[in-house]
Amino acid sequence: MSNLSQRYFGRDLTNLIATTDIRLQKKKKPTVSTFSNTVAHKESISTLGEEKRPAKITPTLQQKVAEFDRLVRSVPSNPGLHELFWYLKEQETRSNSLGRYMPLQPELTDSLRTGLVDWMVCFNEHLGLSSAVLHLAVNILDRFLGAETLHKHELPIVGIACIILAAKFEQHLFLSARVYNEITRFGYDRVDVVGTEARILSALKYSLAAATEPDFVMVYSCLQEAGSTCLLLVSYFTELLLRKYKALRFLPSCRAAAAFHVARIALRLPDRFEWMMGMEQGKKEVAECVAEIVKELRLAAGEKDNPVVMKYCDKKYRTVALIEIDSRIL
Repeated sequence: MSNLSQRYFGRDLTNLIATTDIRLQKKKKPTVSTFSNTVAHKESISTLGEEKRPAKITPTLQQKVAEFDRLVRSVPSNPGLHELFWYLKEQETRSNSLGRYMPLQPELTDSLRTGLVDWMVCFNEHLGLSSAVLHLAVNILDRFLGAETLHKHELPIVGIACIILAAKFEQHLFLSARVYNEITRFGYDRVDVVGTEARILSALKYSLAAATEPDFVMVYSCLQEAGSTCLLLVSYFTELLLRKYKALRFLPSCRAAAAFHVARIALRLPDRFEWMMGMEQGKKEVAECVAEIVKELRLAAGEKDNPVVMKYCDKKYRTVALIEIDSRIL
Protein backbone atom coordinates (compact mmCIF):
# COMPACT_ATOMS: atom_id res chain seq x y z
CA MET A 1 0.00 0.00 0.00
CA SER A 2 1.41 3.44 -0.91
CA ASN A 3 2.34 6.11 1.62
CA LEU A 4 -0.76 8.03 0.61
CA SER A 5 -2.97 5.04 1.39
CA GLN A 6 -1.21 4.36 4.70
CA ARG A 7 -1.48 7.95 5.90
CA TYR A 8 -4.89 8.92 4.63
CA PHE A 9 -7.00 6.09 3.22
CA GLY A 10 -7.55 4.48 6.63
CA ARG A 11 -9.08 7.65 8.02
CA ASP A 12 -12.81 7.72 8.57
CA LEU A 13 -14.85 10.87 8.09
CA THR A 14 -16.29 10.55 11.59
CA ASN A 15 -13.69 12.86 13.18
CA LEU A 16 -14.12 15.46 10.47
CA ILE A 17 -17.89 15.35 10.86
CA ALA A 18 -17.63 15.66 14.64
CA THR A 19 -15.44 18.77 14.42
CA THR A 20 -18.11 20.62 12.47
CA ASP A 21 -20.96 19.98 14.94
CA ILE A 22 -20.37 23.26 16.83
CA ARG A 23 -20.36 25.24 13.59
CA LEU A 24 -23.51 23.56 12.40
CA GLN A 25 -25.33 24.39 15.65
CA LYS A 26 -24.53 28.06 15.15
CA LYS A 27 -25.40 27.95 11.48
CA LYS A 28 -28.89 29.21 10.79
CA LYS A 29 -31.06 27.05 8.61
CA PRO A 30 -31.14 28.78 5.21
CA THR A 31 -34.25 29.41 3.27
CA VAL A 32 -34.79 27.06 0.35
CA SER A 33 -34.15 28.72 -2.97
CA THR A 34 -34.58 27.54 -5.55
CA PHE A 35 -17.66 12.74 -21.10
CA SER A 36 -16.23 11.45 -19.95
CA ASN A 37 -15.16 8.41 -22.03
CA THR A 38 -14.23 9.88 -25.40
CA VAL A 39 -13.99 6.45 -27.01
CA ALA A 40 -17.49 5.51 -25.89
CA HIS A 41 -18.89 8.72 -27.42
CA LYS A 42 -17.25 8.51 -30.85
CA GLU A 43 -20.21 6.83 -32.50
CA SER A 44 -22.67 9.40 -31.19
CA ILE A 45 -20.37 12.28 -32.12
CA SER A 46 -20.05 11.08 -35.70
CA THR A 47 -23.82 11.40 -36.17
CA LEU A 48 -24.15 14.85 -34.66
CA GLY A 49 -23.11 16.84 -37.71
CA GLU A 50 -22.59 20.53 -37.27
CA GLU A 51 -23.54 21.75 -33.81
CA LYS A 52 -25.49 24.99 -33.44
CA ARG A 53 -23.58 27.87 -31.93
CA PRO A 54 -24.73 29.26 -28.59
CA ALA A 55 -27.49 31.83 -28.92
CA LYS A 56 -27.12 35.49 -28.02
CA ILE A 57 -23.47 35.85 -29.01
CA THR A 58 -22.15 39.37 -29.23
CA PRO A 59 -20.29 40.32 -32.43
CA THR A 60 -16.96 40.44 -30.60
CA LEU A 61 -17.43 37.01 -29.08
CA GLN A 62 -18.68 35.70 -32.40
CA GLN A 63 -15.37 36.71 -33.97
CA LYS A 64 -13.52 34.90 -31.18
CA VAL A 65 -15.58 31.75 -31.73
CA ALA A 66 -14.92 31.91 -35.47
CA GLU A 67 -11.18 32.22 -34.83
CA PHE A 68 -11.28 29.29 -32.42
CA ASP A 69 -13.19 27.22 -34.99
CA ARG A 70 -10.56 28.05 -37.59
CA LEU A 71 -7.79 26.98 -35.19
CA VAL A 72 -9.55 23.71 -34.34
CA ARG A 73 -10.27 22.89 -37.99
CA SER A 74 -6.62 23.51 -38.88
CA VAL A 75 -5.48 20.39 -36.99
CA PRO A 76 -5.12 17.86 -39.85
CA SER A 77 -4.72 14.76 -37.66
CA ASN A 78 -8.02 15.38 -35.85
CA PRO A 79 -10.75 16.08 -38.41
CA GLY A 80 -13.50 15.47 -35.83
CA LEU A 81 -12.00 17.75 -33.17
CA HIS A 82 -14.37 20.61 -34.01
CA GLU A 83 -17.49 18.48 -33.53
CA LEU A 84 -16.05 16.93 -30.40
CA PHE A 85 -15.35 20.30 -28.78
CA TRP A 86 -18.85 21.69 -29.34
CA TYR A 87 -20.40 18.43 -28.21
CA LEU A 88 -18.44 18.65 -24.95
CA LYS A 89 -19.45 22.30 -24.53
CA GLU A 90 -23.10 21.34 -24.86
CA GLN A 91 -22.71 18.49 -22.38
CA GLU A 92 -20.95 20.54 -19.70
CA THR A 93 -23.76 23.08 -19.49
CA ARG A 94 -26.22 20.25 -18.85
CA SER A 95 -24.21 18.30 -16.29
CA ASN A 96 -22.76 20.80 -13.82
CA SER A 97 -24.16 22.22 -10.61
CA LEU A 98 -22.04 25.42 -10.77
CA GLY A 99 -21.82 25.48 -6.97
CA ARG A 100 -25.39 26.48 -6.18
CA TYR A 101 -26.47 23.66 -3.87
CA MET A 102 -24.80 24.54 -0.56
CA PRO A 103 -27.73 26.72 0.67
CA LEU A 104 -29.98 23.66 0.22
CA GLN A 105 -27.77 21.49 2.48
CA PRO A 106 -28.23 22.61 6.13
CA GLU A 107 -25.79 19.97 7.48
CA LEU A 108 -23.10 20.38 4.82
CA THR A 109 -20.20 22.82 4.92
CA ASP A 110 -17.34 23.63 2.58
CA SER A 111 -14.89 21.84 4.89
CA LEU A 112 -17.05 18.71 4.99
CA ARG A 113 -17.19 18.58 1.21
CA THR A 114 -13.43 19.14 1.00
CA GLY A 115 -12.87 16.29 3.47
CA LEU A 116 -15.11 13.98 1.48
CA VAL A 117 -13.37 14.81 -1.81
CA ASP A 118 -9.98 14.25 -0.14
CA TRP A 119 -11.16 10.82 0.96
CA MET A 120 -12.45 10.09 -2.57
CA VAL A 121 -9.04 11.04 -4.00
CA CYS A 122 -7.39 8.48 -1.73
CA PHE A 123 -10.02 5.78 -2.36
CA ASN A 124 -9.69 6.33 -6.13
CA GLU A 125 -5.90 6.05 -5.92
CA HIS A 126 -6.12 3.00 -3.65
CA LEU A 127 -8.22 1.19 -6.27
CA GLY A 128 -5.85 2.21 -9.08
CA LEU A 129 -8.52 4.12 -11.00
CA SER A 130 -7.84 6.94 -13.46
CA SER A 131 -8.11 10.67 -12.91
CA ALA A 132 -11.08 10.72 -15.30
CA VAL A 133 -12.96 8.41 -12.92
CA LEU A 134 -12.24 10.77 -10.01
CA HIS A 135 -13.48 13.83 -11.91
CA LEU A 136 -16.66 12.06 -12.97
CA ALA A 137 -17.23 10.78 -9.40
CA VAL A 138 -16.99 14.30 -7.95
CA ASN A 139 -19.28 15.57 -10.72
CA ILE A 140 -21.85 12.90 -9.80
CA LEU A 141 -21.48 13.85 -6.13
CA ASP A 142 -22.11 17.55 -6.78
CA ARG A 143 -25.12 16.87 -9.00
CA PHE A 144 -26.56 14.51 -6.39
CA LEU A 145 -26.09 17.09 -3.64
CA GLY A 146 -27.96 19.55 -5.83
CA ALA A 147 -30.86 17.11 -6.19
CA GLU A 148 -31.29 15.77 -2.64
CA THR A 149 -30.70 16.97 0.91
CA LEU A 150 -28.30 14.70 2.82
CA HIS A 151 -27.45 14.15 6.46
CA LYS A 152 -23.76 14.39 7.25
CA HIS A 153 -23.56 10.75 8.34
CA GLU A 154 -24.56 9.71 4.79
CA LEU A 155 -21.56 11.35 3.13
CA PRO A 156 -19.07 8.43 3.32
CA ILE A 157 -21.38 5.88 1.68
CA VAL A 158 -22.38 8.43 -0.98
CA GLY A 159 -18.70 9.06 -1.77
CA ILE A 160 -18.07 5.32 -2.11
CA ALA A 161 -21.09 4.87 -4.39
CA CYS A 162 -20.04 7.80 -6.60
CA ILE A 163 -16.57 6.28 -7.12
CA ILE A 164 -18.04 2.87 -7.98
CA LEU A 165 -20.61 4.34 -10.40
CA ALA A 166 -17.93 6.42 -12.13
CA ALA A 167 -15.66 3.37 -12.44
CA LYS A 168 -18.46 1.36 -14.04
CA PHE A 169 -19.33 4.15 -16.47
CA GLU A 170 -15.87 5.48 -17.30
CA GLN A 171 -13.74 2.34 -17.34
CA HIS A 172 -16.48 -0.30 -17.63
CA LEU A 173 -14.95 -1.74 -14.47
CA PHE A 174 -17.01 -3.86 -12.09
CA LEU A 175 -15.23 -3.97 -8.77
CA SER A 176 -14.30 -7.30 -7.23
CA ALA A 177 -15.28 -8.79 -3.90
CA ARG A 178 -11.96 -7.57 -2.47
CA VAL A 179 -13.08 -3.98 -2.91
CA TYR A 180 -16.31 -4.63 -1.07
CA ASN A 181 -14.30 -6.25 1.72
CA GLU A 182 -12.35 -2.98 1.97
CA ILE A 183 -15.62 -1.08 2.20
CA THR A 184 -16.74 -3.15 5.19
CA ARG A 185 -13.96 -1.48 7.17
CA PHE A 186 -16.16 1.61 7.23
CA GLY A 187 -19.24 -0.20 8.50
CA TYR A 188 -21.01 -0.71 5.17
CA ASP A 189 -21.79 -3.84 3.19
CA ARG A 190 -22.60 -4.52 -0.44
CA VAL A 191 -26.33 -4.01 0.10
CA ASP A 192 -25.70 -0.51 1.46
CA VAL A 193 -23.53 0.41 -1.52
CA VAL A 194 -25.96 -0.95 -4.12
CA GLY A 195 -28.88 0.80 -2.41
CA THR A 196 -27.00 4.12 -2.46
CA GLU A 197 -26.09 3.62 -6.12
CA ALA A 198 -29.77 3.13 -6.96
CA ARG A 199 -30.67 6.25 -5.00
CA ILE A 200 -28.09 8.33 -6.88
CA LEU A 201 -29.17 6.98 -10.27
CA SER A 202 -32.79 7.75 -9.49
CA ALA A 203 -31.99 11.31 -8.40
CA LEU A 204 -29.94 11.93 -11.57
CA LYS A 205 -32.55 10.22 -13.77
CA TYR A 206 -29.96 7.62 -14.79
CA SER A 207 -27.87 10.25 -16.56
CA LEU A 208 -24.23 9.84 -15.53
CA ALA A 209 -22.52 11.19 -18.66
CA ALA A 210 -20.73 14.48 -18.09
CA ALA A 211 -18.02 16.50 -19.80
CA THR A 212 -15.21 16.85 -17.28
CA GLU A 213 -11.76 18.42 -17.25
CA PRO A 214 -9.86 15.42 -18.76
CA ASP A 215 -12.10 15.57 -21.85
CA PHE A 216 -11.24 19.21 -22.54
CA VAL A 217 -7.56 18.64 -21.74
CA MET A 218 -7.53 16.06 -24.54
CA VAL A 219 -8.91 18.67 -26.98
CA TYR A 220 -6.54 21.43 -25.82
CA SER A 221 -3.51 19.14 -26.03
CA CYS A 222 -4.28 18.70 -29.74
CA LEU A 223 -4.09 22.48 -30.24
CA GLN A 224 -0.79 22.89 -28.43
CA GLU A 225 1.78 20.13 -28.05
CA ALA A 226 1.83 18.75 -24.52
CA GLY A 227 4.17 16.10 -23.15
CA SER A 228 3.36 13.64 -20.39
CA THR A 229 4.84 15.88 -17.68
CA CYS A 230 2.66 18.78 -18.81
CA LEU A 231 -0.46 16.60 -18.77
CA LEU A 232 0.38 15.33 -15.28
CA LEU A 233 0.73 18.92 -14.08
CA VAL A 234 -2.64 19.78 -15.60
CA SER A 235 -4.18 16.80 -13.80
CA TYR A 236 -2.57 17.97 -10.54
CA PHE A 237 -4.01 21.48 -10.86
CA THR A 238 -7.50 20.32 -11.81
CA GLU A 239 -7.62 17.90 -8.86
CA LEU A 240 -6.62 20.73 -6.53
CA LEU A 241 -9.64 22.67 -7.80
CA LEU A 242 -11.90 19.65 -7.25
CA ARG A 243 -11.48 20.11 -3.50
CA LYS A 244 -12.90 23.63 -3.46
CA TYR A 245 -16.62 24.28 -3.57
CA LYS A 246 -16.08 27.87 -4.75
CA ALA A 247 -14.25 26.59 -7.85
CA LEU A 248 -17.50 25.02 -9.07
CA ARG A 249 -18.55 28.40 -10.44
CA PHE A 250 -16.10 27.73 -13.30
CA LEU A 251 -17.13 25.27 -16.00
CA PRO A 252 -14.83 22.25 -16.62
CA SER A 253 -13.65 23.76 -19.93
CA CYS A 254 -12.55 26.88 -18.06
CA ARG A 255 -10.79 24.93 -15.28
CA ALA A 256 -9.00 22.76 -17.83
CA ALA A 257 -7.90 25.77 -19.90
CA ALA A 258 -6.58 27.59 -16.82
CA ALA A 259 -4.72 24.49 -15.61
CA PHE A 260 -3.24 23.98 -19.08
CA HIS A 261 -2.05 27.59 -19.16
CA VAL A 262 -0.41 27.42 -15.71
CA ALA A 263 1.21 24.05 -16.50
CA ARG A 264 2.86 25.38 -19.66
CA ILE A 265 4.17 28.42 -17.79
CA ALA A 266 5.49 26.19 -14.98
CA LEU A 267 7.41 24.11 -17.54
CA ARG A 268 8.53 27.26 -19.39
CA LEU A 269 6.81 26.19 -22.58
CA PRO A 270 5.47 28.70 -25.13
CA ASP A 271 1.81 29.41 -24.49
CA ARG A 272 -0.60 31.53 -26.51
CA PHE A 273 -3.25 32.74 -24.09
CA GLU A 274 -5.37 34.05 -26.95
CA TRP A 275 -6.45 30.55 -28.04
CA MET A 276 -8.65 30.34 -24.94
CA MET A 277 -10.69 33.35 -26.03
CA GLY A 278 -12.76 31.26 -28.42
CA MET A 279 -14.54 29.59 -25.54
CA GLU A 280 -17.90 30.84 -24.32
CA GLN A 281 -16.63 32.25 -21.05
CA GLY A 282 -13.77 34.15 -22.72
CA LYS A 283 -10.40 35.26 -21.49
CA LYS A 284 -11.55 37.07 -18.33
CA GLU A 285 -13.07 34.01 -16.65
CA VAL A 286 -10.07 31.86 -17.55
CA ALA A 287 -7.82 34.48 -15.96
CA GLU A 288 -9.93 34.36 -12.78
CA CYS A 289 -9.58 30.59 -12.70
CA VAL A 290 -5.81 30.91 -13.14
CA ALA A 291 -5.78 33.15 -10.06
CA GLU A 292 -7.76 30.49 -8.17
CA ILE A 293 -5.20 27.81 -9.10
CA VAL A 294 -2.33 30.05 -7.93
CA LYS A 295 -4.18 30.59 -4.65
CA GLU A 296 -4.61 26.84 -4.17
CA LEU A 297 -0.93 26.24 -4.90
CA ARG A 298 0.04 28.69 -2.18
CA LEU A 299 -2.30 27.00 0.31
CA ALA A 300 -1.11 23.52 -0.69
CA ALA A 301 2.48 24.50 0.08
CA GLY A 302 1.55 24.77 3.77
CA GLU A 303 -0.70 21.68 3.99
CA LYS A 304 1.17 18.56 5.02
CA ASP A 305 -1.83 16.23 4.76
CA ASN A 306 -3.20 17.43 1.43
CA PRO A 307 -3.88 14.10 -0.36
CA VAL A 308 -3.62 15.63 -3.85
CA VAL A 309 -0.15 17.00 -3.09
CA MET A 310 0.90 13.70 -1.54
CA LYS A 311 -0.38 11.83 -4.58
CA TYR A 312 1.53 13.93 -7.10
CA CYS A 313 4.73 13.90 -5.02
CA ASP A 314 5.00 10.20 -5.82
CA LYS A 315 7.47 9.02 -8.48
CA LYS A 316 4.55 7.39 -10.29
CA TYR A 317 3.46 10.93 -11.21
CA ARG A 318 7.01 12.23 -11.76
CA THR A 319 6.80 14.29 -8.55
CA VAL A 320 5.16 17.12 -10.49
CA ALA A 321 3.87 18.62 -7.24
CA LEU A 322 7.47 19.57 -6.41
CA ILE A 323 7.99 21.59 -9.61
CA GLU A 324 8.58 25.27 -8.85
CA ILE A 325 6.19 27.66 -10.55
CA ASP A 326 7.51 30.77 -12.30
CA SER A 327 7.39 33.79 -9.99
CA ARG A 328 5.59 35.93 -12.57
CA ILE A 329 2.29 34.12 -11.90
CA LEU A 330 2.85 33.62 -8.16
